[in-house]
Amino acid sequence: MAQHGMRMAKPDEKDFKKVHNFLNACDTIWDNKWSLSDCEDAWEDWDDEDEEKILVLSIQKELAEDEGIDLDEVDNKILMYEYLKRKFKQADCSWRRVVWGGEIVIEAACDPTLDYCDFMPGIVFNHVEPEQ
Repeated sequence: MAQHGMRMAKPDEKDFKKVHNFLNACDTIWDNKWSLSDCEDAWEDWDDEDEEKILVLSIQKELAEDEGIDLDEVDNKILMYEYLKRKFKQADCSWRRVVWGGEIVIEAACDPTLDYCDFMPGIVFNHVEPEQ
């Protein structure tokens, strides 16, 4: 029986997708110039079929119903927070697997004297096809 060192869960495609979705949500907010101090209704300019716009509007509706106020009275800072919170919750612990996996590979397989990924000599990549 082969002995192994410490193990961790390897990120899979779903993990990467969840992390990308959260980071894309952050980009969406920053790209549309939302900020904690001055939120604008930037999502109004988005395509009506945009999944993110649909999510933002559904959160806005939930917040209005919870507070018993009109849609236009919902605090956009709270709306932005709830939007990011939901996207982050979808990423659950996936972000840890993605980040830690990357850090381990970089520290174990890359030349530490360089500021880019150049795999150390002797590292051989053998692609193994998944079993059918």
